[in-house]
Amino acid sequence: MLSRNNHHISQMVLDGWSTNKEVYVYDLLVPNEKVPLWKKSNIKSVASYDSMYVRLKDGEETDDLEKWFSKEYETPAKNALIKARNGEELSKEDWEKLINLIACHIVRSPSFIMNTLEVGRNISTEVFQEIKEEIESSSNEEIKNKQIDSSNTELFPIHIEKNEEEGIKVETIIGKQFYLWTMKHTLENSSKLLQNHKWGILTGHKKISFPTTDNPVVFLNVYGNGEYDLNGKWNSRNTDILFPISPNKIIYCQVGNQYAPNMNITKGLSHFLKKVITENAYRIIISQEKDSSIPLLAPREANLETFQEEKRKWTTFQKDYLEKEYKYIK
Repeated sequence: MLSRNNHHISQMVLDGWSTNKEVYVYDLLVPNEKVPLWKKSNIKSVASYDSMYVRLKDGEETDDLEKWFSKEYETPAKNALIKARNGEELSKEDWEKLINLIACHIVRSPSFIMNTLEVGRNISTEVFQEIKEEIESSSNEEIKNKQIDSSNTELFPIHIEKNEEEGIKVETIIGKQFYLWTMKHTLENSSKLLQNHKWGILTGHKKISFPTTDNPVVFLNVYGNGEYDLNGKWNSRNTDILFPISPNKIIYCQVGNQYAPNMNITKGLSHFLKKVITENAYRIIISQEKDSSIPLLAPREANLETFQEEKRKWTTFQKDYLEKEYKYIK
């Protein structure tokens, strides 16, 4: 049976905020003001979309990417995550697994998906041109069988058509298949950059409770004079990368800094980090409790039209993929 309840935050991460497997969820987009600020939900139904990573392979739907996430990134990090939450000493191997878990959560977020689709045309040009040139230089039999061998082509959406008049016609499409390619390609390549950074764990002030969100990895740039933004990069010097793992612990690094101690932080810094974690959310904020400060930090939007369009987008994500992208999938 296919796994269709696909989480963009793994349940073992969400468990850091759960009580009896339940957390409190604050929606940033609601249909009207009558919707309660907080809802209590089981982590099985939080931060997930139907068939988010289900793809076509050989004409059939498969959940191989979901299983790949679990086998390569989630399960290996489980014990290290527990140790980090408990304040236990972490080995080099523990850190490698935790960093891979962080990378996995960067590329799985709805925010990453939407950004990928928005800038997809620019991203795909170079890869598409490489594949097109390879196809044009291949034999007729290779083209017929679509046996084009390139490290960049796995999952990449491509349609090859050959006729006597126009020759070879090569097309691509920016959609779910392109996102899946970008996600896997980024995770297998760019994530190695994160292993080069020095990481530590921040323990927040006892009176401040950190949330997590559906965009759980924060890339923070601080400029001084109280100015900052959330537009940092994986390998941009002085960017602070933050990944909350419980209401009182955050895994962090500062890119380029060769020293990242485990340390307790002040109430003021704890409040600031809570603020930026909240501001980094895409559509939901997750807490261990009904936190009255979060609606003040992140006022929600009540808009029925936008809410319905957002809901339609995700409920038809797989249907549109199957109907519109079928011919581009190898």
